[in-house]
Amino acid sequence: MDHPPAALGPQAERTSPLAWIALALTFAWVVPLGLVLGMLDSVLDLVCTLVGAALAVVVLLRSRHGIDHGRLVAWIALGSVAVHLALTLALGLITVLIFDDMDPSGDTEWASPPSGLVQGDCLLSELRPVPTSCEEPHLAEVVGTYSLPEAGWFDIPEDDADALCGNAVAEYLDITEDEAAWRYGFSISGDGPYEVSCWALSEVSVTGTMRANRP
Repeated sequence: MDHPPAALGPQAERTSPLAWIALALTFAWVVPLGLVLGMLDSVLDLVCTLVGAALAVVVLLRSRHGIDHGRLVAWIALGSVAVHLALTLALGLITVLIFDDMDPSGDTEWASPPSGLVQGDCLLSELRPVPTSCEEPHLAEVVGTYSLPEAGWFDIPEDDADALCGNAVAEYLDITEDEAAWRYGFSISGDGPYEVSCWALSEVSVTGTMRANRP
Protein backbone atom coordinates (compact mmCIF):
# COMPACT_ATOMS: atom_id res chain seq x y z
CA MET A 1 0.00 0.00 0.00
CA ASP A 2 1.48 3.29 -1.06
CA HIS A 3 1.80 6.05 1.49
CA PRO A 4 1.63 9.72 0.55
CA PRO A 5 4.94 11.52 0.95
CA ALA A 6 5.45 13.18 4.25
CA ALA A 7 4.78 16.88 4.21
CA LEU A 8 7.88 18.99 4.34
CA GLY A 9 8.18 21.23 7.35
CA PRO A 10 8.92 24.91 7.06
CA GLN A 11 12.37 25.64 5.63
CA ALA A 12 14.88 26.30 8.35
CA GLU A 13 15.80 29.91 8.61
CA ARG A 14 19.47 30.79 8.62
CA THR A 15 21.55 33.87 8.13
CA SER A 16 22.76 34.15 4.56
CA PRO A 17 26.52 34.53 3.95
CA LEU A 18 25.62 37.68 2.00
CA ALA A 19 24.37 39.26 5.22
CA TRP A 20 27.67 38.57 7.00
CA ILE A 21 29.66 39.88 4.02
CA ALA A 22 27.53 43.03 4.00
CA LEU A 23 28.14 43.50 7.71
CA ALA A 24 31.91 43.09 7.33
CA LEU A 25 32.11 45.49 4.39
CA THR A 26 30.02 48.20 6.00
CA PHE A 27 32.18 48.11 9.14
CA ALA A 28 35.45 48.30 7.15
CA TRP A 29 35.61 52.08 7.77
CA VAL A 30 36.21 51.40 11.47
CA VAL A 31 39.61 49.82 10.70
CA PRO A 32 42.24 52.63 10.85
CA LEU A 33 44.20 51.93 7.66
CA GLY A 34 44.73 55.59 6.81
CA LEU A 35 48.23 55.63 8.29
CA VAL A 36 49.26 52.86 5.90
CA LEU A 37 47.17 53.43 2.79
CA GLY A 38 46.70 57.21 2.90
CA MET A 39 44.09 58.45 0.42
CA LEU A 40 43.58 54.90 -0.85
CA ASP A 41 41.95 54.13 2.49
CA SER A 42 39.17 56.65 1.78
CA VAL A 43 38.53 55.11 -1.63
CA LEU A 44 38.38 51.59 -0.18
CA ASP A 45 36.06 52.78 2.58
CA LEU A 46 33.67 54.25 0.02
CA VAL A 47 33.71 51.12 -2.17
CA CYS A 48 33.21 48.79 0.81
CA THR A 49 30.37 50.93 2.15
CA LEU A 50 28.51 51.02 -1.17
CA VAL A 51 28.97 47.30 -1.88
CA GLY A 52 28.03 46.37 1.69
CA ALA A 53 24.91 48.52 1.55
CA ALA A 54 23.88 46.94 -1.76
CA LEU A 55 24.32 43.42 -0.36
CA ALA A 56 22.31 44.34 2.75
CA VAL A 57 19.45 45.54 0.55
CA VAL A 58 19.60 42.28 -1.42
CA VAL A 59 19.31 40.29 1.83
CA LEU A 60 16.29 42.33 2.91
CA LEU A 61 14.59 41.84 -0.46
CA ARG A 62 15.18 38.09 -0.32
CA SER A 63 13.69 38.02 3.19
CA ARG A 64 10.34 39.42 2.04
CA HIS A 65 8.90 35.98 1.24
CA GLY A 66 8.72 34.64 4.76
CA ILE A 67 12.24 33.23 5.01
CA ASP A 68 14.64 35.26 7.11
CA HIS A 69 18.01 35.32 5.32
CA GLY A 70 19.59 37.55 7.96
CA ARG A 71 17.27 40.51 8.23
CA LEU A 72 18.71 41.70 11.55
CA VAL A 73 22.32 41.50 10.33
CA ALA A 74 21.36 43.42 7.18
CA TRP A 75 19.72 46.20 9.21
CA ILE A 76 22.82 46.45 11.40
CA ALA A 77 24.93 46.80 8.25
CA LEU A 78 22.70 49.60 6.95
CA GLY A 79 22.87 51.23 10.37
CA SER A 80 26.67 51.22 10.10
CA VAL A 81 26.39 52.95 6.73
CA ALA A 82 24.15 55.64 8.25
CA VAL A 83 26.58 56.22 11.13
CA HIS A 84 29.51 56.40 8.70
CA LEU A 85 27.77 59.01 6.54
CA ALA A 86 26.67 61.04 9.56
CA LEU A 87 30.19 61.12 11.01
CA THR A 88 31.70 62.05 7.65
CA LEU A 89 29.29 64.94 7.20
CA ALA A 90 29.77 66.10 10.79
CA LEU A 91 33.57 66.04 10.57
CA GLY A 92 33.46 67.88 7.25
CA LEU A 93 31.22 70.57 8.72
CA ILE A 94 33.39 70.92 11.84
CA THR A 95 36.54 71.23 9.70
CA VAL A 96 35.00 73.99 7.60
CA LEU A 97 33.79 75.86 10.68
CA ILE A 98 37.17 75.58 12.44
CA PHE A 99 39.14 76.76 9.42
CA ASP A 100 36.71 79.59 8.79
CA ASP A 101 37.00 80.66 12.43
CA MET A 102 40.80 80.40 12.51
CA ASP A 103 41.48 82.38 9.37
CA PRO A 104 41.01 86.16 9.83
CA SER A 105 40.90 86.55 6.05
CA GLY A 106 37.71 84.47 5.91
CA ASP A 107 39.22 82.29 3.14
CA THR A 108 38.96 78.54 3.62
CA GLU A 109 41.15 77.49 0.69
CA TRP A 110 44.73 76.42 1.25
CA ALA A 111 47.34 78.72 -0.25
CA SER A 112 51.07 78.41 -0.85
CA PRO A 113 53.26 80.70 1.28
CA PRO A 114 55.28 83.39 -0.50
CA SER A 115 59.04 83.10 -0.86
CA GLY A 116 61.53 85.24 1.03
CA LEU A 117 60.01 84.79 4.49
CA VAL A 118 62.35 85.63 7.38
CA GLN A 119 62.23 85.20 11.13
CA GLY A 120 59.68 87.48 12.74
CA ASP A 121 57.39 87.80 9.73
CA CYS A 122 53.74 87.45 10.73
CA LEU A 123 51.19 85.50 8.68
CA LEU A 124 47.42 85.56 8.74
CA SER A 125 47.26 81.82 9.50
CA GLU A 126 48.73 78.45 8.61
CA LEU A 127 45.80 77.94 6.28
CA ARG A 128 46.30 81.31 4.62
CA PRO A 129 50.02 82.20 5.02
CA VAL A 130 49.71 85.77 3.78
CA PRO A 131 52.23 88.23 5.31
CA THR A 132 50.63 90.83 7.52
CA SER A 133 51.73 93.42 10.04
CA CYS A 134 52.47 91.89 13.44
CA GLU A 135 50.41 94.70 14.93
CA GLU A 136 47.37 93.22 13.21
CA PRO A 137 45.60 90.04 14.47
CA HIS A 138 47.39 86.95 13.15
CA LEU A 139 47.70 83.25 13.91
CA ALA A 140 51.16 82.36 12.60
CA GLU A 141 54.67 83.77 12.85
CA VAL A 142 57.84 82.77 11.02
CA VAL A 143 60.38 81.27 13.41
CA GLY A 144 63.12 80.83 10.83
CA THR A 145 64.05 79.48 7.41
CA TYR A 146 66.42 76.56 7.00
CA SER A 147 68.01 74.46 4.30
CA LEU A 148 67.78 70.67 4.22
CA PRO A 149 70.06 68.52 2.03
CA GLU A 150 68.63 66.45 -0.76
CA ALA A 151 66.87 63.40 0.65
CA GLY A 152 67.95 59.86 -0.14
CA TRP A 153 65.73 57.17 -1.60
CA PHE A 154 64.20 56.28 1.75
CA ASP A 155 64.32 59.72 3.37
CA ILE A 156 61.22 61.85 3.74
CA PRO A 157 62.01 65.61 3.94
CA GLU A 158 58.76 66.22 5.84
CA ASP A 159 60.09 64.06 8.70
CA ASP A 160 63.28 66.13 8.96
CA ALA A 161 61.32 69.38 8.72
CA ASP A 162 58.92 68.13 11.38
CA ALA A 163 61.71 67.58 13.90
CA LEU A 164 63.56 70.75 12.91
CA CYS A 165 60.55 73.03 13.24
CA GLY A 166 59.34 71.43 16.46
CA ASN A 167 62.66 72.25 18.14
CA ALA A 168 62.85 75.72 16.59
CA VAL A 169 59.37 76.71 17.74
CA ALA A 170 59.98 75.35 21.24
CA GLU A 171 63.02 77.61 21.54
CA TYR A 172 61.28 80.58 19.90
CA LEU A 173 58.28 80.42 22.25
CA ASP A 174 60.34 79.24 25.25
CA ILE A 175 58.17 76.17 25.78
CA THR A 176 58.87 72.46 25.98
CA GLU A 177 59.03 70.29 22.87
CA ASP A 178 55.89 68.48 24.02
CA GLU A 179 54.04 71.78 24.25
CA ALA A 180 55.42 72.83 20.87
CA ALA A 181 54.05 69.68 19.24
CA TRP A 182 50.69 71.46 18.75
CA ARG A 183 52.14 74.92 18.06
CA TYR A 184 54.12 74.66 14.85
CA GLY A 185 53.74 74.34 11.12
CA PHE A 186 56.07 74.49 8.14
CA SER A 187 56.32 74.71 4.38
CA ILE A 188 58.85 73.03 2.10
CA SER A 189 59.96 74.23 -1.32
CA GLY A 190 62.52 73.00 -3.82
CA ASP A 191 63.50 69.54 -5.00
CA GLY A 192 66.66 69.19 -2.94
CA PRO A 193 68.24 70.87 -1.21
CA TYR A 194 64.96 71.89 0.38
CA GLU A 195 64.07 75.27 1.81
CA VAL A 196 62.04 74.94 5.00
CA SER A 197 60.07 77.76 6.60
CA CYS A 198 59.04 77.05 10.21
CA TRP A 199 56.07 78.81 11.82
CA ALA A 200 54.82 79.23 15.35
CA LEU A 201 51.05 78.90 15.54
CA SER A 202 48.42 80.24 17.92
CA GLU A 203 44.87 79.01 18.50
CA VAL A 204 43.63 82.56 19.04
CA SER A 205 44.48 85.75 17.17
CA VAL A 206 47.59 87.49 18.45
CA THR A 207 48.55 91.15 18.18
CA GLY A 208 52.31 91.73 18.44
CA THR A 209 55.01 89.08 18.33
CA MET A 210 54.62 85.62 19.85
CA ARG A 211 58.33 85.42 20.58
CA ALA A 212 59.36 84.89 24.18
CA ASN A 213 62.07 87.19 25.55
CA ARG A 214 61.40 89.58 22.71
CA PRO A 215 64.32 91.99 22.13
